[in-house]
Parts: sequence; structure tokens; C-alpha cells
Amino acid sequence: MPIPGTRHERYLEDNVGAAAVRLSDADLATLDSAFRPENVTGERYEDMSALGR
Repeated sequence: MPIPGTRHERYLEDNVGAAAVRLSDADLATLDSAFRPENVTGERYEDMSALGR
């Protein structure tokens, strides 16, 4: 799935072209193996609770 949103036409063309990318079952299995939830650690965002105090 391409991610929309760009300021430059050339990047928009890249995003549109991404819709044509097809991953094989082997590609998807490799990605699933590499990015298993149990292998991902840390916070998505830093703790920002102290800002503005």
C-alpha cells in the first residue's frame, strides 16, 4: 500500500508506482519472520510527558 502525501511530483509518481509492486509468498514470509511482534522492542515515541512543565 503506497503512503500518500508529498510535496514533489516525482515522489507522488513513486507512491503511485508502489501500488503495482507485488510480493511473492516467499517475500511475505521473509518479512513476517523479520518483523515478528516479539522481535520489535522499545517505545514507538519517546516519553514526552516532561515537556512543557
